[in-house]
Amino acid sequence: MRRVHRKSAPKFTFTSTGPERRANIPVLVPLPASVTLSEALRGRKVLEFPTLYALSLPPDQLAGGEYMLEADYLAQYGAEEKMAEEQGNSDGQGVGQYMADEAQKLENVDESKVLEVLNKDLGGEE
Repeated sequence: MRRVHRKSAPKFTFTSTGPERRANIPVLVPLPASVTLSEALRGRKVLEFPTLYALSLPPDQLAGGEYMLEADYLAQYGAEEKMAEEQGNSDGQGVGQYMADEAQKLENVDESKVLEVLNKDLGGEE
């Protein structure tokens, strides 16, 4: 990962949006320009291929309009998120369990049947 030069850091605010949240507006996750992207995102839930933004305004000037800062989101919805996550884990239907169940289903797929259906869909066979 490439580091951003400190000289350019004050000019831009680097952010990403988090996964789907309870808020109806995008939640911005500030990314420090002084660290690599992998360091900034370590320990976070990240969507595959997240969108990164380089904005000309500081984070405190972005909040309150069409965006919400992660700190504000956590202050408003953090307890609800934690309770929902704990509920998902306690009844065995958390994200990890769901993914394990889906992976198990894929292990039993007949690859030749999948190819046959794809061929039919693409007009190769009738």
